[in-house]
Amino acid sequence: MPAALNTQVPMNIFATWEVDCSSPTCVPRQCSLTLNKLLIYMELEKEVRGVVISVKIQGSNTILRSDEILLPPSGQVKTDLVLTFSLQYPHSLKRKDNTLQILLQQKQRLINETLGGYKTLAMGNINMAELMLRPLQGGQMLSLNSTITETSAHVAEVSISPLSSQPMEVEDSTWQAGPKASPALVTLIIRLAMIPGSGRTKRRRILTLGSPKSSPKE
Repeated sequence: MPAALNTQVPMNIFATWEVDCSSPTCVPRQCSLTLNKLLIYMELEKEVRGVVISVKIQGSNTILRSDEILLPPSGQVKTDLVLTFSLQYPHSLKRKDNTLQILLQQKQRLINETLGGYKTLAMGNINMAELMLRPLQGGQMLSLNSTITETSAHVAEVSISPLSSQPMEVEDSTWQAGPKASPALVTLIIRLAMIPGSGRTKRRRILTLGSPKSSPKE
C-alpha cells in the first residue's frame, strides 16, 4: 500500500513561446490541465529520493516541470496535488494524433549535488485529437508506464481534472503579422512604377491589412 502524504503541492506552471504555425494545416492551441493526485505503486530505485512531474507535447523540446516531490523511504506514495499546467502548442490537422506526454522524472544527482539533467522513470500519453472530438467529462486516471524496463510495467497513476484544448485568439498569438491582424487577411501587393526621366521601372511593395480581394487605390 503506498504511503499517504498529507501535504498538498500547489503549483501553477505555465509558459508562452512562439508557436510555429507556418503550415496551413497547423493551428495554434492552448492546452490546460490540472493534476490532483499522484499514486506510485512500484518501488523505485534506491537512489530515487524525489520525483518531478513534467508535461510536454511529443516532438517538442519545450517541457514544463513541477518542483521536486520528496518520497518516503518505501518509494511508494499516494498524495494530493494541485498542479496546473498551461502550454501553447501547434496542433496539426494532418497528423492522426497530437500527443500530450506526462512524465514522471528523477533529477540526476552526483555526490549530493543536483545536475541539470532529468531521467524519465515513467510516461503516459494523451491523444489531443481525440480530446477535441470527445472532451473529457469529469476526471481521468492516466497510467504512467515504465520507460527504463523491457516490459512496460505500471509504475504510477495521476488523476487529471480538468483537461482542455482551446483555440488561441489571433491577437494573443505570437505568430501573427501585426496587431490584431490575421495572416489570412494580410496581402502583399507588388506594383511596377515608372521612375521619372529614366525610362526604367521600380517595384513598389504595398502591405495591406484588409481583405485579400481588395487592393489599395493609387
